[in-house]
Amino acid sequence: MAVEVSRADIISEKLVDSQSETRFLKLPVAQYLELLGVSPLPSQMAIINAINNNKYRFVVASISRRQGKTYIANIIGQLVSLVPGSNILIMSPNYSLSQISFDLQRQLIKHFDLEVAKTTQKIKLLNLLTDLQFVWVL
Repeated sequence: MAVEVSRADIISEKLVDSQSETRFLKLPVAQYLELLGVSPLPSQMAIINAINNNKYRFVVASISRRQGKTYIANIIGQLVSLVPGSNILIMSPNYSLSQISFDLQRQLIKHFDLEVAKTTQKIKLLNLLTDLQFVWVL
């Protein structure tokens, strides 16, 4: 399946390994995905490459259904959360999408054996022992 990207410098065939000082995601994405056993789709690779490209401040992805947008967004959130002093705010248009992200974050935390200091189901809050906080907003 071919992916059409509006920016010529965004590659969707492979993950670009740019210098860690200039990229947004400070941790190596390819190795993280490998630890999860995930093979990203071309659309997901394009999103990651766009986010890591310091030329772009905001990334907008107009991608069809079932392309893994929520999944890769949560992977990106998880990678950002592993950098000390991070705060992550996840916004969703409805409760069911918030629940998907909340459950996925808990799965990722469990997969890597991270310790959770506090979790609340009602307001969708995850506090890790590293002073990191995930908050979901509807």
